[in-house]
Amino acid sequence: MKYAVLGDIHANWDAFKAVLKDLETENVQRYLCVGDLVGYGAEPGKCLRRARELDFVCVAGNHDHAATGRLDVSYFNYHARQAVEWTRHRISPADVEYLDGLKPLASVDGLTLGHGTIHRPELFGYIETVSAAQLSLQAMTAPVAFLGHSHVPIAFLENEGGESITYTQSTEIELQHVSKAIINVGSVGQPRDDDPRACYVIYDSTARTVELRRSDYDIESAQAKIRKAGLPDSLAARLEFGR
Repeated sequence: MKYAVLGDIHANWDAFKAVLKDLETENVQRYLCVGDLVGYGAEPGKCLRRARELDFVCVAGNHDHAATGRLDVSYFNYHARQAVEWTRHRISPADVEYLDGLKPLASVDGLTLGHGTIHRPELFGYIETVSAAQLSLQAMTAPVAFLGHSHVPIAFLENEGGESITYTQSTEIELQHVSKAIINVGSVGQPRDDDPRACYVIYDSTARTVELRRSDYDIESAQAKIRKAGLPDSLAARLEFGR
């Protein structure tokens, strides 16, 4: 079975629709999302509506729960807080209900979905090193977990014997001889790995392979919408650099 795994869409409709267009020819049977459908971008309603239409299995990101008031935003940086406040006044009651109902972890077909970590998902921490990955690998009951939050694609792999953990940023990963794997799927709407293209993953559960994909999209259009909305200019400027 083929899964499309997306994350950190961040209300960037131009990027989201480009990814969905590319996926039309991939024979994907199910869409998964590791959180942060909203925040930063100018079109939260469109992104939420399309995710619901496609029956995405989605977990809560910190921006998703911040937009509903469930999460304290005092630790957000200034521009992120501005985007949260803007989003709160632009989403419908149905959007709020949907976001408020998202859980920090989800299990689907033997896979685990989270946003930041598996071991303490409610804290929205980051997994960027092997030592940070170890705690979540120990907490995992499924062999494969997909995460986001850092906006940087990377995989942490525990070998069959469980003696070692390695990491890779390869675009093609084989899991046949891996005991457990944590896959960060990067970001659709605001990449931060110096590649401005929308980033996502295709997982083939039969072949046990993970493929990192990139989609070009109309960055200038997304930037113009952010600026027209009165959101911080830095949120528009960063898109062309992938930072």
